[in-house]
Amino acid sequence: MPEYYQAVVFKNDVLFMAHCLELGITSNGETFQEALNKLRQDVWAHLKTSGQPDVPFEEVRVSIMRTEVELQRDEPNRG
Repeated sequence: MPEYYQAVVFKNDVLFMAHCLELGITSNGETFQEALNKLRQDVWAHLKTSGQPDVPFEEVRVSIMRTEVELQRDEPNRG
């Protein structure tokens, strides 16, 4: 049975960050896909070393939560 985990992916000034909500694991990469791939590998490694039953890597699924936020910038004070 596949293991499913939710992730949030965002970009800071330099890298994409992927964070697994259930396990509190964060990975990064130069691209969105690289960060997500690394997170999947890190989740699998965590499961493998945490004493849980062996889960094949192919059965680890990381789904992305997507939220868009519009930021409004205030006009600079001129005066």
